[in-house]
Amino acid sequence: MLTARGGVVAGGKLTRDETLARFAPNALRVEAPRRAERIDLLLATDLLSEGMNLQDADVVVHLDVPWTSARMEQRVGRIARMGSVHPRVHVYLIRPPASAAALLGSELLVQKKWSAAKHAIGSTARPPFADARSTEIPISVLDSVPEKTERLRGILESWRRSEPIMERIDGAESLDGDVASVQATHSGFVAALSVNDQPFLVSSISGRVSTDLDCQIAACSSCEGLELETDPENYLGVVDQIRAWFHHDRAAESAGVGGSRPRARKRLLSRIDAAIESSPPHVRISRSRDAARARSIAAGEHGAALEAELDLLAHSLLPDDQLLAAVAALDSKRVWEHGSHPAKLTIHAMLLLRETP
Repeated sequence: MLTARGGVVAGGKLTRDETLARFAPNALRVEAPRRAERIDLLLATDLLSEGMNLQDADVVVHLDVPWTSARMEQRVGRIARMGSVHPRVHVYLIRPPASAAALLGSELLVQKKWSAAKHAIGSTARPPFADARSTEIPISVLDSVPEKTERLRGILESWRRSEPIMERIDGAESLDGDVASVQATHSGFVAALSVNDQPFLVSSISGRVSTDLDCQIAACSSCEGLELETDPENYLGVVDQIRAWFHHDRAAESAGVGGSRPRARKRLLSRIDAAIESSPPHVRISRSRDAARARSIAAGEHGAALEAELDLLAHSLLPDDQLLAAVAALDSKRVWEHGSHPAKLTIHAMLLLRETP
């Protein structure tokens, strides 16, 4: 392992020069180390991504994705350079867990930057990823939302058939529309559905269901393979994913999680605690009752209207006793939106994407 402080091997510490000399003696034009001292695997940060000749090696493994494609080229350029004795070099990328990939979106970000740079100044270089179809957004990062929407509409329009075909799946519940499977560069799906007659297009190429426009374009653009027979287990798994997304989305909307402001909540809870700590002994007991109710309200999840009132109270100049009473009084305004008319989810069509070796 090589860091800014030097190298570390199983036998102890080495200087930076000693570590590199044991790893790439030919490139650095130094005497080859003894077999027992030779280093075949070198772990490093971007410390080695520039200004180094390491063409003794023929493999680069990216443990993470840098923020630009230029940095990726710099890394590979340490070994893919003049003087290499290898006819070819091999580049690998360790993929993060699906949850981390969904959160970071690193590949899509790097691909967008590469596409923007190519659009601005041109480039003859290959895309930064070997399976570029799975990550390349076929439009510039600078495109507007209407232009992206039109591109997505064009992709979906090209899928139209003169006679829709409905595939029946043995052992699985029927769909109110079409279902099909296709070879793709990533596993996932694209589905057309409605919630209380409001249409949605949802997609998934990283294990997370999303209605994001860029994700939809990326998923639809990856459907370039041959049609496959639909696997009932795959279909049922996707239905479960969509239902989980639906219930999570309805619960978040009902609770107002999207509009919650953690800082305001923390400020309000701090004011409630301070109101008790600063109260005189003869009123502390009576205030404690209101404080307990107020804390329950401030720590819970509510609809958007109640969230707005809590935000106002957190920044109000009310005296402590009035603040506690005002927050506690909101208990009677709680509105639970799980009424007798639950939202109805209908899946109209589904395209399953299956990654093939």
